[in-house]
Amino acid sequence: MPILTQKTGAPKQLPMNEQERTLASFLEEQLPDFDTSRQEDRQILYLLSSSIHLQRQEKDSEGDYRTVTITEDSDGKITAHSIKLYNVFVADADELLKFLSKAVQLFPIALVVKFTGGFLAVLAAFIPMMKLEFNEQDARVLLAIYKVHSKRFSEAEAGGRFSELGFGPITPEKLNASLVKLANAKVIRSLGHRQYIIVEKIRYVR
Repeated sequence: MPILTQKTGAPKQLPMNEQERTLASFLEEQLPDFDTSRQEDRQILYLLSSSIHLQRQEKDSEGDYRTVTITEDSDGKITAHSIKLYNVFVADADELLKFLSKAVQLFPIALVVKFTGGFLAVLAAFIPMMKLEFNEQDARVLLAIYKVHSKRFSEAEAGGRFSELGFGPITPEKLNASLVKLANAKVIRSLGHRQYIIVEKIRYVR
């Protein structure tokens, strides 16, 4: 945590790094009473920043943070999840508890309760928007879409890649159900006439 130095009796605020600037912007937007011009708020920011890890996401054309990750385990199981909107940081529960422990020692309890209460309320509001999990069939269809190697694809192309990947045949009904689910999750978008376009960045991890 950066240390605030003092010259001629006035506290000096050290420049924030990129993570601290991003987190400060997020907190100032979501918590009306948070103000980094105040020394105590700035110190709480430094302490919180040391307890979490920001994820660098790519923004889509609408300014949202979107990415979908396909994971293939060593046993061949395919899973996928999509990160949405306000998922700009990853917070470990143990680290947040350490943050609270340190904050209670360094700051007035009323300030800690006020800040953490607001922060946790914001976090709780965004949790349902942060991560979507897909079942194995949907994940396999998503991998088939990824293997088309084109932003635009047809239902037939996705079905063909699905079979080529060794997953066996998939009925049109099941394929359509997965495509509808992915479209509802805004991973892909229907263009009509069984044509689709990918609207999220897709990562494939093996």
